[in-house]
Amino acid sequence: MDSVGSLAILLRIDGCVSIQGAGPMRLFCSVEHATGLGVNGVIVNAVVGSPYENEEFQKLGEVAAAGRHFGVPVIAEMLSWKMLDNHLDFSGSANTDLSPNMD
Repeated sequence: MDSVGSLAILLRIDGCVSIQGAGPMRLFCSVEHATGLGVNGVIVNAVVGSPYENEEFQKLGEVAAAGRHFGVPVIAEMLSWKMLDNHLDFSGSANTDLSPNMD
């Protein structure tokens, strides 16, 4: 890790098999394994308001507890389910408007 000098190395430890986000992101690396690789912190994703919100927050809680145990920061990338549709709009419409009525 000397080659990066004083830069911190963060590792995203979850993901999904589809760019469309067809379900909750699953862990593909444990915090313990990540620290063994020499990272300085880990990143996980959670989607608020999704049909799988419970699994997302369960994952986040477990990762946060492991981060505390191994002494590394955990960064949570939080997305709103309603914003996710706009976030994953690959139509090319460049619709960046977030309607105030996002029911």
